[in-house]
Amino acid sequence: MTFQPPTAETPPFPSASTFDILPPLHTLLTRLLAHQQQQTTNPPNITTPAATSPQATTTTTTTSESPISPKDLAAAAGDIRARISRARDAVRGLEDVERSLEEQEEEIGELEGEVRRLGGVVERVRGG
Repeated sequence: MTFQPPTAETPPFPSASTFDILPPLHTLLTRLLAHQQQQTTNPPNITTPAATSPQATTTTTTTSESPISPKDLAAAAGDIRARISRARDAVRGLEDVERSLEEQEEEIGELEGEVRRLGGVVERVRGG
């Protein structure tokens, strides 16, 4: 197997944001945890008026940061699943991603041999 330098047809490497799923995942899990904490603070069998509950009077959250029920988790995770799918597709689109570790190590060995050979040529040119 020989090294082939990138050509004009080589697709560019995907941006880092393509693989950035941790912040939205953290946000989703934080919302789920907030729901769980809210349930332990106000069990469902005890009714408290919304105007007098501590959460209603002391916190202001946006819709995207509001607690999320486990039953709504699948729908809320849709964006994260889409991001993962796009990242997976981006990786599959990269050249040589299907190559095994052994194939890559073989190519590295060949390239190192080529570097040594060319280094010898350079030394002969300098000395001669």
